[in-house]
Amino acid sequence: MPIFSRSPTDRCRLLEECIDELSQSSNPHTNDKGQENVLKHATYIKEWLYGTTDKDIDHDKVHDIAIYFLENDLTLKMLEFLHCISFEGKKCLSMIFNNLISHSMGNREVFVEYCAQHLNIVNILIAGSCGNDFLIYGSMLRESIRLESMLRLVLNCEAVWIIFDSVLTSEFDRSSDSFETLKCLHMNHRKVICEWVFSNYDSDREYTWIKCIRKLLNSDNFVIKLQILELLSKFLLQKKNIQVMKLFSKDIHNLKLIMMNLISKSKRIQLLSFDIFKCFIANPEKPLAVKKVLARNYEKLITTFNEIELPNDDLIERERRMLIDEIEKNAAEMVDITSPKDETEDN
Repeated sequence: MPIFSRSPTDRCRLLEECIDELSQSSNPHTNDKGQENVLKHATYIKEWLYGTTDKDIDHDKVHDIAIYFLENDLTLKMLEFLHCISFEGKKCLSMIFNNLISHSMGNREVFVEYCAQHLNIVNILIAGSCGNDFLIYGSMLRESIRLESMLRLVLNCEAVWIIFDSVLTSEFDRSSDSFETLKCLHMNHRKVICEWVFSNYDSDREYTWIKCIRKLLNSDNFVIKLQILELLSKFLLQKKNIQVMKLFSKDIHNLKLIMMNLISKSKRIQLLSFDIFKCFIANPEKPLAVKKVLARNYEKLITTFNEIELPNDDLIERERRMLIDEIEKNAAEMVDITSPKDETEDN
């Protein structure tokens, strides 16, 4: 039978029937024929969506596939029962999802609208990205949040906090994949993430952005600590994120954490902490509490910045000198602070 003999609608219907059959099976992973059929029909659909070496994309067929998925809730059904599908089938179905999520009709992001009406899709993607099939779900979640409107849906979902927790898992591959998602959350659409950080900063809730960030910074895992410092450095030092930088650098708890990392035995952690520490010094709206911490620890800070090994670069050397000057200037302005307590010991 020629490869494209059936219509896209036929293939979508057959795929749906196969998924229904597997979802009702007591042990779908032993149903070899059913798994084979899912993969077969999914492969046809994937090739229509992406094209092949000898077949260009037919946009009419792509449109037919999109319509079927939307009108028959196949997107939701596919994700709800993805756990029933073989690994190869999951990979193929995830590629279908990754293609369709950005599909538009006119000026409408129709699949994003569909997700907004079926928020369980967002929950499934987040939970799956932190579960056993994190490679499959993680790729779909990251592809989704490339779209600003999908990022908003994800950030407004209560399940989003488990991504932060998943970074702390002892399983290296899962932790690394979750961090990639966390990085995408922060770097894809900065206006959206900045708005979200502001709305989730000062709160009595169990989970807030800053509580989760501090938890990662306090990790004993060198790789996790290094990753979150790298992310913070890139995120906070972007000009577009200056308001978040000011908010972060007004908080003495954050200052103490960065000061502790400045004296790390790891040069890489020291350098990243050096970059972030500049935020506290550069902030023209330093609260009195921050000035006090800097003044009470200025001798240790001066020693640290004199001894820290920085790259041999004129700009970085000027930054080091500027930090030392500002720390000394702040200490001189705060001579009325009489408490000898070293704030770094409060951690």
